[in-house]
Amino acid sequence: MDTQCIHNDENGISNDDAYLWLTGVVPPIYLSNGERPSLNPTRQALEQILNNLNKSTQPTLTYASGLAAVSSVCLTLLKKHDHAIIVDDAYSGTTNLF
Repeated sequence: MDTQCIHNDENGISNDDAYLWLTGVVPPIYLSNGERPSLNPTRQALEQILNNLNKSTQPTLTYASGLAAVSSVCLTLLKKHDHAIIVDDAYSGTTNLF
């Protein structure tokens, strides 16, 4: 898995970026301002690498926080009158969501 993570050619990351990493000139890690996280190049590279590692045809999604991930999944999958079972010591943001 480590080898697959660093072979940028196979992960859709350009050779120019790989060269910069190898020469010690690291491309900047972009911070998301929350408005358009899908345009974050760092997140896009991570999603592409994870997608290739999983050999998935479905897109891989990453989130800025655990609550963002939980709310996205729950709001997408749960319908009106559905029930969710949550452990009593879950993160308070998760329990407040329900």
